[in-house]
Amino acid sequence: MYIALHAPDHVFIHAGVVGVEDRAIVLPGRSFAGKTTLVAALVKAGAEYWSDEYAVLDADGLVHPYPKPLSVRINDTRETDEQPVESLGGRAGDRPLPVAVIAFTSYHPGATWALRPCTAGEGAVKLLEHSIAARSRPEQVLAAVRHAATNALILEGDRGDASQAATALLSQQTAS
Repeated sequence: MYIALHAPDHVFIHAGVVGVEDRAIVLPGRSFAGKTTLVAALVKAGAEYWSDEYAVLDADGLVHPYPKPLSVRINDTRETDEQPVESLGGRAGDRPLPVAVIAFTSYHPGATWALRPCTAGEGAVKLLEHSIAARSRPEQVLAAVRHAATNALILEGDRGDASQAATALLSQQTAS
């Protein structure tokens, strides 16, 4: 948390991130929103792993890898099991990527994939809600999230099963 608050050249957003075809899919969300589960499903579907904790943005809005082991929740509790991405058959990304898709999703059992598109401005504001240093470095954070959202497809809504959501997100990413 200290690094996320004080990193001079980077902005940390509470989000999962994967890479597909040299572009990133960013999944901002609060704890228990299903970020790690969705990131794991995307990795199993062939995406590269960037993070299940933070989207690390630079001043140009590129997202950098933060490839710690995935913190998989045990039986829907706060207790986690740390799993290396390789245990899912995946691999960690190793370079900054431009953002293709930003999806603000929350898991709801039985929900169907029905995300609605949002504007880049809405996406930037929503990214601010998940940024760690918005209050301590507002100008830097706002510039980074604005750059990240400018050319991205922004989506918002509930999702059900992670593997179905992963398939839908991957098709959105390749279409954008």
